[in-house]
Amino acid sequence: MAGAHTCSQPALPERKDVGTLSTRPDRRTVSSRQVRRQVQGRPPRTPTPAGSRPGEYRAARVRLSGTRFNSRLTATMGIVLLVMLFLEGITVAFIGPLFSWHILIGLALIPPIAVKLASTMWRFSLYYLGDIRYRIAGPPAPLLRLVGPVVASSTVVLMVSGVMVWIKGPSAVPTWGLIHKAAFVVWFGVMAVHVLGHVLRALRAVRADMVPPTSSRYVPGAKMRQLGAVATVVFGLLIGLVAQGAVSGWGAWVKLHP
Repeated sequence: MAGAHTCSQPALPERKDVGTLSTRPDRRTVSSRQVRRQVQGRPPRTPTPAGSRPGEYRAARVRLSGTRFNSRLTATMGIVLLVMLFLEGITVAFIGPLFSWHILIGLALIPPIAVKLASTMWRFSLYYLGDIRYRIAGPPAPLLRLVGPVVASSTVVLMVSGVMVWIKGPSAVPTWGLIHKAAFVVWFGVMAVHVLGHVLRALRAVRADMVPPTSSRYVPGAKMRQLGAVATVVFGLLIGLVAQGAVSGWGAWVKLHP
């Protein structure tokens, strides 16, 4: 009878292998964070995962080569413009004795600015058109996205008004000159935010363009980007030197303000 009072325990269900239901992400894919690091000129945090299919990781990098080329070109032209704009700022502070230099550097800025705007608008357009490569690379920070269009538009107005003042001479100062000054005030404010938000990343990208082709940070076309940047500066200086004295409207003004 003692066995009658014994509580029988229910049998536990047989344990099944649930290892195939792992929630860990597939490490063979390239994450958007890894892609952004490559675009910015920084090496991936981890090497190519073990077990990847042959050429899979390399194929992903090849598909994204266009975004990295664009990013490196934009960064290179940004650093070139930063140096040139610094020199132009010195002429603004001493506009009287350095007026001829102000015109020369201002005209020389046109080709580098054109290349920088073109590369930026290329990325902007493809991102909002839904190009998967630029979608994966991601947009800038919200504040930089907000000031970006203002930087581009104020730059165009600043350059166009400056060229018009140069062409028409001192008589254009009350009209185009006023527009030029107003555009400069707006441009300087948004450009300060733009530079602070991008300068470190741009410097890293330019430095990454100096690595040998065997490096993981190498992006094809480095020599082309570097030579292209030098060519735009030389072309701009030639424009400035040739056109500086082409319009005589400012000749008398310069003589009166040595």
